[in-house]
Amino acid sequence: MQVPGDNPQLDAETTVPVLYAISIAFVSVSTIVVALRLYTRYVVVGSPGADDATIAVAQVLSIGVSIATILRKALTWECLLAAMTVYNAAQIMTKLSFLFQYRRIFQEGGYTRVICLYLIIFLAAWGITQEVLVCFSCVPISVFIPSQAAVCIDSLTVWYLTSIMNIITDFVVFMVPMPAIRALQLLRRQKILVISIFCLGFFTCAISIVRLFTLRAAINTGDPSWDNVPSAYWSIVELNCGILCASLPPLRPLMRHLGLLGMSQGARSYGYQREEGHDIKSGSFFKGRKEGGPSSAVGRQDRRSPCPMLNSLANHGFLPRSGRNVSIDQVVNGIDEALNLSPLSSRPVVELAATTSTTGNPSTFNLDDLNTHGVIEHDGSLSRSDSALGDNHSFNCAIYDTVSAFFVKKPTISIATAAKARGARINAARAANPAFVFTAREDQFSQFETALYLAVFGRGTEGEARTKWVEVMFREERLPYKEGFKRPKDVITNDDIVELAGKVAAAA
Repeated sequence: MQVPGDNPQLDAETTVPVLYAISIAFVSVSTIVVALRLYTRYVVVGSPGADDATIAVAQVLSIGVSIATILRKALTWECLLAAMTVYNAAQIMTKLSFLFQYRRIFQEGGYTRVICLYLIIFLAAWGITQEVLVCFSCVPISVFIPSQAAVCIDSLTVWYLTSIMNIITDFVVFMVPMPAIRALQLLRRQKILVISIFCLGFFTCAISIVRLFTLRAAINTGDPSWDNVPSAYWSIVELNCGILCASLPPLRPLMRHLGLLGMSQGARSYGYQREEGHDIKSGSFFKGRKEGGPSSAVGRQDRRSPCPMLNSLANHGFLPRSGRNVSIDQVVNGIDEALNLSPLSSRPVVELAATTSTTGNPSTFNLDDLNTHGVIEHDGSLSRSDSALGDNHSFNCAIYDTVSAFFVKKPTISIATAAKARGARINAARAANPAFVFTAREDQFSQFETALYLAVFGRGTEGEARTKWVEVMFREERLPYKEGFKRPKDVITNDDIVELAGKVAAAA
């Protein structure tokens, strides 16, 4: 094998400019998309995970590969070893990002999470193994080309092995979620989105195969500025397409936040949904739901909370209908999707709710875990009895009748009327319950609960919630789509809720 270098016998023709153009274009696009993904996960959703960290590392490594490629020396053996090790590491980190994302998505457990865990372990081990194979295919490392080294294994064999393993693991990673994807109930536009993303993924697999056939010319070349170019640019295209495929689904909250995705009543959720109606994910493009999000009856094994709003979300499938092993992300994203309540506003309350968890996982809880008195559930509920008096989680029609008497004959509920109804209920509960507890903390929770239904079913901070919509939510624990309710157009922020709660307190 000839060692590449300056050779006056080679003509001046070169394809390096093509390589430069491809390198700059692909790495620029992937960098922008990854930056938007990180902004979405850290700022818009407020819930970064291991999948975000690994894709960020993969992007940094991808930039390193592209920079090395743009430099002329990257096409000669001096930089080849470094470029290969960084490229392999970036591939592994991208696949790990997919798998961590799947584990975040499939919160209800099952075989998918187990498979992902085993694949994560395998890929981590294989990543270390392939780096050792590549780095020590020749000893000493400084003489990486077999023709210059005293002790070497066939470099082409090593390259083929790592490339074939890369192709196999690509297909395996992309096939893991396919059974769940096939079970999704999707609208036409949603199907196109999902298909498009997975087409990009399998296109990446196809590129891996094409790249495999360029390796022999790259390693046996006497003219690296010509023969190494196809291998180099296919590597860059493959790597950055994989990063793009991993980063597009998490952008959906940002697109919706910017108004780039249209919404129809009850038709949107961050969740995958199986045919039996159990959501299994929050936070991606892969959202499955029939238009209208019909409410379903609560099954015998389903869990429900003392909060009629949360129960409504579960009954429509914005949360797992079973009410079991609900993740913090699912609740935050479900509230956002159904009610347009800012994740930054709801997350602290949901994280507090998770402290009642009996699932054994601090990031998940069953809806009926919220029955725990004194955390989220409190005395003086608008529709439940106090804990000291018995059942504190089931809808109590007699109690709610005393509340709705203040507004049931009016078309809308003003802030003043809502405040009077809340105050009367608190006074009645205090009189009926010798163990009544209502500190400033409980009072604040109560104010926020009233502010929430005024904001969701009314005109933002002005209140004037539609009475019929509020009645349906409390009495039937469903969102009043049939009565004309639509998700609020404007994001309900934490400041909005605080302002409304202050008005409720002032009007008491």
